[in-house]
Amino acid sequence: MIRPFDLRRPTALGEVGALLGEYGDAAALYAGGTELLLLMKEGFLRPRVLVDVKRVPGLDGVTASAGGIEIGATASHRTVERSEAVRAHAPLVAGVARHVANVRVRSVGTVGGNLAFADPHSDLATLFLVFDARVVLWSLAGERELPLADFVLGPYETARHDDEMAARVDRAAARGAVLRDVGTLEKGRARAGLKEFPLSHPVASAKGSDNLIAFTTKRYSRTPLVVQGPGAGADVTAMGVFSDILKLLHYLPY
Repeated sequence: MIRPFDLRRPTALGEVGALLGEYGDAAALYAGGTELLLLMKEGFLRPRVLVDVKRVPGLDGVTASAGGIEIGATASHRTVERSEAVRAHAPLVAGVARHVANVRVRSVGTVGGNLAFADPHSDLATLFLVFDARVVLWSLAGERELPLADFVLGPYETARHDDEMAARVDRAAARGAVLRDVGTLEKGRARAGLKEFPLSHPVASAKGSDNLIAFTTKRYSRTPLVVQGPGAGADVTAMGVFSDILKLLHYLPY
């Protein structure tokens, strides 16, 4: 069941930035909602405010330029699939977009939302990596452009941030603490999000792609039992990407 939330519908990027600055991590951007609403229904995400960006003009276009194809953040998979510009200049992208889920999902789900979730099973994201795609991020402070390879930090983790995120990091540091993106499982309920930890806490020592699990039980109530080790690393990740590329070939006609 989805918990109650406040829906805001800005009509300009400035309004979007103001809402994100006001509500911070209590807000979530909403476009197609195909992944967001599922996570909300399962209780993994509980935003107090949804910021619907579908009414912001200029974000849903798909155009061809001298540098390649530009796909707006709220352009749907169906729009990419049927775009004449994509078919003419990047037919492989149109072909892969045609095989995303089903027509209903493709008509609602957006390319920007798909990339923002950094789902490791995303076929389009894998293809965009092959094409050295770049992502343009916007905030009240201005625009910045990143290679998609730098934007995606790992499964469900990206380099996207906003003004409120930076302020929270500063305040945490001032208190001798750090912020970590963690998942918790307690009494049968799973949750994920940013949480502040003192520098003395084992989770605060996690670096880069480290995997860390902390068990808090009756026996380990004062000091959690910690299992920590390195993540998969670049080589294993590259093998996974290559495997996904091979899978894409099955979608394409000979």
